[in-house]
Amino acid sequence: ELMDGDIIVYQLEPPPGSNYQLPTALDYFKDLFYKVEVNFCDKNIANDPGFTLELSQRMNYEQLATRVAQHLGTDPYHLQFFKNQGYREGPGQALRCNFEGTLKDLLTYFRPKQVKRIYYQRLQISI
Repeated sequence: ELMDGDIIVYQLEPPPGSNYQLPTALDYFKDLFYKVEVNFCDKNIANDPGFTLELSQRMNYEQLATRVAQHLGTDPYHLQFFKNQGYREGPGQALRCNFEGTLKDLLTYFRPKQVKRIYYQRLQISI
């Protein structure tokens, strides 16, 4: 049943052999729904403004570490991440390198309009 404000999307069948990252309209809108901007700040620099990456809430720890490492130009195994303290600004508990949740699980304690922030620390040795 159609209602006011509904959007109807038509999609042509992709040509055979095409290799699209988001092949269907449904995939595109799911990807759009799960996108989130996350601010990453260096734990060891006071008042670090950090940098912002647009990520998917469905990313796991390894994908997150890889994307941040690409931005920083370092090895993903030389980064350690820290949750943001919910009650005040600053790094909280360290994330285990074998964290099995998704980015969405890390960001559940943020208020809707609050900046989603994760702290990181560069390490000399691999985790």
